[in-house]
Amino acid sequence: MQKYKIDWLSFSVKNYDEEPTNTLDENLLELLGYDFADEFNDISGKNFYNRGATLGNYVNMFWNDYTDTKNPVRRNSSATMNVVFTGQGSTDLALRNDNDWIQIFKILTTY
Repeated sequence: MQKYKIDWLSFSVKNYDEEPTNTLDENLLELLGYDFADEFNDISGKNFYNRGATLGNYVNMFWNDYTDTKNPVRRNSSATMNVVFTGQGSTDLALRNDNDWIQIFKILTTY
């Protein structure tokens, strides 16, 4: 059997609501084994996203909150959420999912 290590994983998920108020998708995070409310801390948005959150600086996510008047959504921003697992974040994701990368990718592709 071939062994491998995912060292970095980044993806974006589109929000298909006609007029979204927020593009954060906590349901996907829960499917991957994370509890957004209990585990993540707020950080500044970046890459055209006005909001962000991190878990230990190794799992980072960015999204647009259209109700945030302090940091308005930039023009031409997409209705997406961007999630980045660094090397340590990828290890954390694997451990939360019994090191089953096939299952992780099934969750992502069917979601």
